[in-house]
Amino acid sequence: MQTRMLFVLALCLTGVLLLSSRSAAHAAPPQPLSESDKIEALLRTIDGLQDVVFIRNGREHDCHAAARHLRTKWNARRDVIKTARDFVLLLASRSSLSGKPYLMRWKSGQLQTSESFLLMELKKIEEAQAAQSSGARPGRAARRIFRL
Repeated sequence: MQTRMLFVLALCLTGVLLLSSRSAAHAAPPQPLSESDKIEALLRTIDGLQDVVFIRNGREHDCHAAARHLRTKWNARRDVIKTARDFVLLLASRSSLSGKPYLMRWKSGQLQTSESFLLMELKKIEEAQAAQSSGARPGRAARRIFRL
């Protein structure tokens, strides 16, 4: 009697495992990121930077303050910003008051415009998304962006 019960239990568990592996194999492919998702990823990237000083209108700010400022600008202009590229080019690259470009000073002392940095990060996000949708294993940068 015990042997028969163990056999039935083993059959049930095998069936459950087969069904779960089959459903995982036929799972829907990941949904493409929306433009808002890409912007959020850019903001998380900025907020997570360390040893970087953001320079806006000649004043220095840390990465958290820079991310908050860019989020505030985005929230005020969501009706105009349709893509992550719009976000970078229209909001996150220069002051709307003075027109001066936003700069980033790295620990090494190197200066870079926020526009060039964010366009590079956006490219990484979009390449990671393309790799993910094609089934390729994303690289380390992509796993960091998407927290994979």
